[in-house]
Amino acid sequence: LQFFEGGIGDARLLAPNRLLVSLYHPDTFWTMDFNGNILSGPLAGTNGGEGVVQMSDGRVVATSYPQSLLLFDKNLNRQPQNDRNDIVGIGLNLPHGIAWDSDANRFLVSHDNILTVGLAGVSALATTLTSASPVIDLNAFPFTRQTIYLPQEDLVGILRPVPGNQRAILLFNLDGTLNSQISLSPASLGQNLGVPNGLAYLP
Repeated sequence: LQFFEGGIGDARLLAPNRLLVSLYHPDTFWTMDFNGNILSGPLAGTNGGEGVVQMSDGRVVATSYPQSLLLFDKNLNRQPQNDRNDIVGIGLNLPHGIAWDSDANRFLVSHDNILTVGLAGVSALATTLTSASPVIDLNAFPFTRQTIYLPQEDLVGILRPVPGNQRAILLFNLDGTLNSQISLSPASLGQNLGVPNGLAYLP
């Protein structure tokens, strides 16, 4: 029961055969296999929420409210000396999701901006965590969250969980244009699976 308290924030593949799951409350990480069996957890004190990603070198980065990136080594040990807190700074206000762009060796962070409430866009964040540049403008796509990157297709995926008849995975080109979308509406799926809370890419 503890595993489901507060809801699932995000789920990411820990290669080759595990999932890393973050929870909202209590703020913890868990690992599980593809049959739903808990392998380890909880890892307390993460303060992680909507975004978790594993880098090419095995390290893990999690977003934390309101504007922090938390670093972990490949064994999920905290590395607080490498955290980044950008309350003012590079403008990634209230991150909602994070993905690793393995082609360009950078993070892709979905976030609000300092002037609006709600997802404003996706920005590319350097591995030094010192500079960011806009990639996708999401102001025309309200109620979106989460971020994935599909390296073979050079596409960025964003989850639109509501409203029910518009539930979808939105796929964007790296020039910011909408490429396509995968409908998750009850009509398209033939059943109502409820509001989607997480999005993960399994290569």
